Amino acid sequence: APSVLRGLLCDADILPIVMGGDSVPLDVGREQRLFTSTLRQLVIKRDQGCAFPGCDRGPADCEVHHILSWLLGGATSLSNGVMLCSYHHHLVEPDPRDPDAGWLIRLDTHGNPEIGAPPGRGAPPGERRWRQHHRYRT
Repeated sequence: APSVLRGLLCDADILPIVMGGDSVPLDVGREQRLFTSTLRQLVIKRDQGCAFPGCDRGPADCEVHHILSWLLGGATSLSNGVMLCSYHHHLVEPDPRDPDAGWLIRLDTHGNPEIGAPPGRGAPPGERRWRQHHRYRT
């Protein structure tokens, strides 16, 4: 039965990989921290470079950032990854003391990244201004 198989795989520390159409991996779970191979290519295809608004760094100058930090339980998956250049990657890294105080990233209804400025920055106090790179709006 599938439930028995999942239990055996878990006990053996065998990594489950969620596959999409054309046998493309969409999620490699928690055992693998880095976005490599096909999963990285999927993020590149979606983001086409740094997703931070106004930045035009290409994929070769970017890293894939976990939207929900891997250290806080975030999965290595297409829906939890976003391309950022090194500068913006360091800018959006959460402060472990107050993760909601800094920059936030989420995916819109089309699956494209949106960047939320820290509360009050470009928005009324306590609110967050959300923006997208121009390539997602065209």
